[in-house]
Amino acid sequence: MVITSLFYPALAIYSSSQPKSLSILDTFVAPNTVSGFHAQHDLVNIWSGHDTLRIREDAVSRARCGVERTLRVERILIQSPLVEDDRDGALNHQILLSTLHLEHSLQELISSRDMPCLRRPDGHGNGKDCFVLSPLSFWSHDKQILLSDYNILDTLSLSKNVSVAGIPVTPSMILASRGSNEHHVAGGANFDFAMFLALTYFFPETDCLGNLEHTAWLQVLKNAATQSAELTIQAQEPTLIALEVSFWLPESI
Repeated sequence: MVITSLFYPALAIYSSSQPKSLSILDTFVAPNTVSGFHAQHDLVNIWSGHDTLRIREDAVSRARCGVERTLRVERILIQSPLVEDDRDGALNHQILLSTLHLEHSLQELISSRDMPCLRRPDGHGNGKDCFVLSPLSFWSHDKQILLSDYNILDTLSLSKNVSVAGIPVTPSMILASRGSNEHHVAGGANFDFAMFLALTYFFPETDCLGNLEHTAWLQVLKNAATQSAELTIQAQEPTLIALEVSFWLPESI
């Protein structure tokens, strides 16, 4: 006999600007691109696929937002400016290097402004670096390793994944609008292009009824993108979900 124990909320996830059906938000894309809503249809959240996690979206979740352990999820989508001519979409050295530069700029600004973020627990960056889901994890966020890789698609194969602070990161978490030019590929099991690279950051949230912390993040993003890209923000209503953790305990006498 086993006993199922549910602890609520194990973690509340607050996304500051996103469609009701997604736990995702802002976009860093070309003005002529598809909307952020449709671009993210094949992205997988870090908490997806875990049998011990249960998602709740209800009035109780919203009422407790910010009171206990609440995280705000901020996602950036990065697209090649050559949308129609680039067969590999965003999967090329130029876009990946630009994304790496953006990551460094964001981390410097977050640190300089003492903006709280979910930190990497493995001491990376002297324990000050934010935990981020990023395609650059497949190259250890290292410029030279990236430049020496002549087969980006092979490195990003769906059969592979990397670990960040002990958490598995798969291509479906960091590549959006994936597809294939090969007609024999079925069921989305493989891809040879992705329209977007996705960066996902996590921030402690205390202002669930306002948008001060989200606005501060947008300002950081604008400053970081000034020299390297054109920024388009698609404002949408926030979505709040709560994750319940269930685990099994042996029967006690």
